[in-house]
Amino acid sequence: MRHWKILVALAFLWPGALGAQSVFLAPSGATAAGLPAGLFADPRDFGATCGKGGSTTWSQNNSTNDDSPGINQALATGLPVLIPYPGCKLVTQVTAPGPGATLFSFGGSGPYDALGVCDGTGIHPAITHPVLCVPDAATGATNKCIFDTMGYDGVTWNNITVIGTSMFNGVSAFCNSVGIAASRPQAFAFLNDVSISGMAGIGGATDSVCQPTGTLDAPVFQIRINGLNMGHTCFGLYANHSDAEINNVYMGNIWNSCIGSTAGGGISLAVNNLRCEYTGHFDANPIWQDGAAIYIPSLGFVQLSNVSFDHVMGSCLTWDGNNGAGGSQGAGWTSVSNIRCKDAVAGGLVSEGGVITNACNFVFENAAANITALGMTAQNFVTNTAYNLCFAGTQSVGITWVQSAGNGPGLYGGWRLAFINGSLPAASRIDAMAYGVTRNDGSPEIITYPTTCTAMATGTVANISGFLKSCP
Repeated sequence: MRHWKILVALAFLWPGALGAQSVFLAPSGATAAGLPAGLFADPRDFGATCGKGGSTTWSQNNSTNDDSPGINQALATGLPVLIPYPGCKLVTQVTAPGPGATLFSFGGSGPYDALGVCDGTGIHPAITHPVLCVPDAATGATNKCIFDTMGYDGVTWNNITVIGTSMFNGVSAFCNSVGIAASRPQAFAFLNDVSISGMAGIGGATDSVCQPTGTLDAPVFQIRINGLNMGHTCFGLYANHSDAEINNVYMGNIWNSCIGSTAGGGISLAVNNLRCEYTGHFDANPIWQDGAAIYIPSLGFVQLSNVSFDHVMGSCLTWDGNNGAGGSQGAGWTSVSNIRCKDAVAGGLVSEGGVITNACNFVFENAAANITALGMTAQNFVTNTAYNLCFAGTQSVGITWVQSAGNGPGLYGGWRLAFINGSLPAASRIDAMAYGVTRNDGSPEIITYPTTCTAMATGTVANISGFLKSCP
C-alpha cells in the first residue's frame, strides 16, 4: 500500500535524529503529478547507500556503492531530490530527466577546499554539510561529467557541495552536453549556494594535466549562478557560456582560468562580485591561453563589475577577437568597471623564466574591439608585470580605458614608462593618470566647451556657469 511519511520537524533530517529515514517520500515509481506541494524524494529509498547506517563507503576512492543510480531514480519521480547527511558517492553520471530537475540539501554549501574528504579517511572536521563525493572511478562517467543538465530548462542545485578526489581526474562537476532540449527557446541551469573542489570545474572536462578535452565546451550553456565557492579545480567555468549570469563568487587555486572558453561565437557573460585568485600553475605542463585569469573570446557581449584578481599566472583579463568580423566586433561590446588586478604574471616572469608571452595586467589580442573600461586598478607589478596594457596580433580598435589607480613607479602611483606594449589602437582613448588623457599619438587632449549657447548648433554642449548643458 502506498503511503506518505509526514513531516514532524526539520530536525529529523540532522544526524542522530531517526537515523537516515526519509521524512517526505515519493514511493518507488511515483511521479510528481497530483502530489501535494512540498514533497521531496530521498535517494536512499531508491537503493542509494549515501552513508546510511554510518557506512563510510560513500567517501571511499573506489567504484563501490555508486549512489548515482538511486539519485537518478529519485529524480525520475519529478520531485526535488534530497542529498542527505553525511553524503553520497557519484561514480556514474546523474542526468536530469526533464525540466526543473533539482538536487538540494538542508545543510547549506560546505567549504570549497576540504581536501581529503573523499578518500575514505572519514569525515573531515570542517565538513558539517552533506557532500557529493566523486572518486577517481568517475572518469568512466559519460563525457567525464558527473551531472548533466541534458539541455533542460530550470535544472537546479541548491545548497550542494561537490568534492572530487583530485582535479587531475578531469571530471566536470556540472555540464550540458545537449545545448537546448525539448524544443524550448532557453535552457537555463541554476546554481545557488554551491561549493565545488577537486574537479575539472563547471562545463568542459579536462585531461590529466588540466587541458580541455572532449566536446562539452561546445554546446550552448545558459547558466545563472548566485553564490559559488570553487577551489583546487582545473577551471572555474569553462564552457560556451552563451548566457551566463554570475553573482557573488569566489574562485581560488584554479589550475587555469576562472572563466574561459574558445568554443562558440556569441558569448554573453555578466559577472558581479567575483574574486579570482591564485590561478595558473608552476610546472612544465602546458599553460592554457597564456595564463589569463579571465579569457574572453570571439564575438559577444560581456559585463564585468566588482572583480578582484590576486596572484594570477598571466594577465587578469585577456580579450581575443580571433580576428572576427573584420576586426569590428571581435571579443567586443564589453564593459568592465571596478576591477582590481593585483600581482598579475606572478609566476610567469618570476618562477618560470618568462614563459608568459604577454606579460601584462590586461591584454588585447587579434582585433579585440569595442571595449570600455572604467575604474581599473593595478597593484604590485614593480617586479612582476612588464606592462599594464598589451596590444598583440592584429590591431585592436575602439578601446576606451580609464585607469583610476595603481602603485607602479611614477607620479600619482602611475605606471612604468613603457606602460603600453604594442601600437596604440585606432579609434581608442586611454587615460592613465601619470600621462594625462592620451590619444593615438600620445599627446594630451584638452577638451573645452563654449560658455554660451548663443548662435550654437542644437545639441552643442556648453559650460554655462560651471554646468554642462546641451544647447536647444
